[in-house]
Amino acid sequence: MDNIISVEITSTDSTKTDGNVRGALYVFGKQYWTTKTGEMFEWEWLDLLEYLVRNFDRLYSEQEYPIPLLGVGHPGELLDVAEKRWDGLSQEDRSVEEREVFSFLLAHNLSEGMADAELPALILMRDGDLAWVVDVDNNAKRVPFIQLMDDVLEMGDAIAKAYENSAGEHIQKVINQWRGKKEQL
Repeated sequence: MDNIISVEITSTDSTKTDGNVRGALYVFGKQYWTTKTGEMFEWEWLDLLEYLVRNFDRLYSEQEYPIPLLGVGHPGELLDVAEKRWDGLSQEDRSVEEREVFSFLLAHNLSEGMADAELPALILMRDGDLAWVVDVDNNAKRVPFIQLMDDVLEMGDAIAKAYENSAGEHIQKVINQWRGKKEQL
């Protein structure tokens, strides 16, 4: 089976100094995070690797929404359904639930790993042996969970490889954290 998500990453002449690499992300083999002309774009993709280090455990284990809700067909609908629920709550209860929902969405939306790049949302959420992949247009697809996690691991490895010759102390720290995270699996 083809990859669910994948990246194409290449170092640039300036990777060692400014931390940028050229990259593109694909979903189901189609361009998703690219330039308007479908090209790789230069960015500090290390941000996405840092995001994966921070959120991998949540991506791997969370299978339920952070608040009790009825009528959520897939994770892309979570915020809309939650906002309807909040209309009937006190400000204090609403604030608590908002924090929980937004924390959940931040951890499950890969675009948050590249927030300053203003990329389209890509929400991943485990659902038993399957997982949801939801794009910015709220197109939701269930896929084999293990395959999705293997793709996430390959993505992290590709980013780490692009940066492995960087002299930056912070960059090497993130790469080592990623490798440590993988060893825990």
